[in-house]
Amino acid sequence: MKNKTVIYIIIILIGIIGIAYGGMHSGYVLKLIKNVNEYNKIENYALLNSQHINDIEKELFEKHLIIYDENSAGGQLVKDNVIKAYEYMKKDYDLIEVKDVKTINQSYETIVVTSLEEQTFSSFEDLERYVANGGHAFIVYHSTTDSFINTIFGIEEVGETVESDGILLKDNLLIKSDGYKINNDTITNSMREVTLSQAATVYAETADSIPFIWDMDYKNGKFMIYNGTSLEAKENRGILTGALGLLVDDYIYPILNAKICYIDDFPAPVPSGFDDNIYRDYGLTIEEFYKRVWWTDILKGAKLYDVKYTGVIIETYNEDVKPPFKPASYDTKNNLIMYGRELLKNDGELGFHGYNHQSFAPEGFIKEDLGYNSWESTEDMKAAMNEINRFSKEVFPYYNFKVYVPPSNILHPMGRAAIKEAVPSMNILAGLYLAGEESDAYVQEFEIAKDQMIELPRITYDYINEEGEDWFIYTTINFFGVFSHFIHPDDILDPERNMGYSWEEMKEQYNGMLKDIKDKYGWLRSMTASQAAEELKKYLQCDVKFVKNENGIYGFMTNFRKDMYFILRTEKEIKKTVSCTVSEIDNNIYLVHTLEPEFAVKF
Repeated sequence: MKNKTVIYIIIILIGIIGIAYGGMHSGYVLKLIKNVNEYNKIENYALLNSQHINDIEKELFEKHLIIYDENSAGGQLVKDNVIKAYEYMKKDYDLIEVKDVKTINQSYETIVVTSLEEQTFSSFEDLERYVANGGHAFIVYHSTTDSFINTIFGIEEVGETVESDGILLKDNLLIKSDGYKINNDTITNSMREVTLSQAATVYAETADSIPFIWDMDYKNGKFMIYNGTSLEAKENRGILTGALGLLVDDYIYPILNAKICYIDDFPAPVPSGFDDNIYRDYGLTIEEFYKRVWWTDILKGAKLYDVKYTGVIIETYNEDVKPPFKPASYDTKNNLIMYGRELLKNDGELGFHGYNHQSFAPEGFIKEDLGYNSWESTEDMKAAMNEINRFSKEVFPYYNFKVYVPPSNILHPMGRAAIKEAVPSMNILAGLYLAGEESDAYVQEFEIAKDQMIELPRITYDYINEEGEDWFIYTTINFFGVFSHFIHPDDILDPERNMGYSWEEMKEQYNGMLKDIKDKYGWLRSMTASQAAEELKKYLQCDVKFVKNENGIYGFMTNFRKDMYFILRTEKEIKKTVSCTVSEIDNNIYLVHTLEPEFAVKF
């Protein structure tokens, strides 16, 4: 009798477990979980302003000058890049065309000259006087042969103009990158071969050992020379911020301070059948490999290296661009239930990649031959968005899907309008920060667009860390305090993307990159895309002014919301902080975390 009772209890328990599993597997239980995807919306915080900013004489706030030559094409590109860098660093600046320079005000903290040529720069005496009296001048690529100017710049001999690749950092021009070297054309320059005096301090040279960035004390001030053309490219803005931090005493600027990782095409339909390499290594189907190996490895790495993933959903890989749009299969829905639940359980986020992988673009917009079909109207695009939203809401009915990643990083304005109209909660667009060779790519800055969509670009991608690819990681972390990376589940299946590596080799390289970021920049805050977007709004809407003297740095902010972060470079000993915390993240480099709209770092 007792044995029968035990058997009945076991049967009942198995039944309960089966019902629970079936309910979870069907998504019914998930519908009871009100995961709304909200993160400290900044509207909940009161705006705080400095009480004294209007009482301070404007002349005391730091200000900068950019001198450019409208006849120099390269100089114009550098000018635009410097302007954008100053805007990110929230630095006030004046912009003057070289022919309009009369006298140079000594109150400027720095002067950036975007190109210096003898025939156009007629005000060098004023610049020399400014530096002699304690100023700081940053000179981008120059072609002068004037012996007086070259002597001031620390140049003993000038050779030919050459093309030179690579870089060797000889100091912490970039945070935690002393001794970093690239031998290939990840960074390339047109530059002058020069021999420098021993009084010059070299911070970077090319792979060919040509001095690239150096400074030279001159009387009471200092010149810094950027002997190259690579500052024309936005990916090298980090060099500018690092160089200015070495040029100017007590240099401080705000950063976003965020680490973001995306998984494109996930959750999505899983390819059926076998892959030769996967079966050789694991004896598994593709579906089994994704579930038992790839996803397990990704989650382990996320915990080990402090990563929160934002996965962007694909409903189907059909090529339809005309409604009605067919719902996905039962298996695809189960994938969304299984992977989506685990992603959220591991502090991740779900967004949209699209109903299918057909980029929102009308006929003629995509110049590359990607084999995609063209969309005829915004209404068709809206219908596709409505279907992916319906499909996803079946499983997560209370979830606010906010992030859209364009398929193949291509997005036409018609598609942008369709996204916002069809899914009002979707207010974050994650395209690319760097164009690379993708001429049709949706390239962004970190900003809020006129239509109030938040532009949150991705910077790097892939599992495989080839020589020089970490350059883009290091420069953007130094420039804006952000790491933003994406991967695909099916990279292992594509011979071009896996480059002949096995999954174990790809995983080793990818985990090596994540470990490198954690070891060097462990202060970066790991976030989902939505969390980072809220922090970006706080950063963009806050304004800051600085006053510096021999006693310290004093910051005054308007539209302040907790929290704001800054990078500070100083060789002085920090004695006291007011309304902020300071932690050293490299030699003479500090992360400043502010707690109030007015703060101070005292020496």
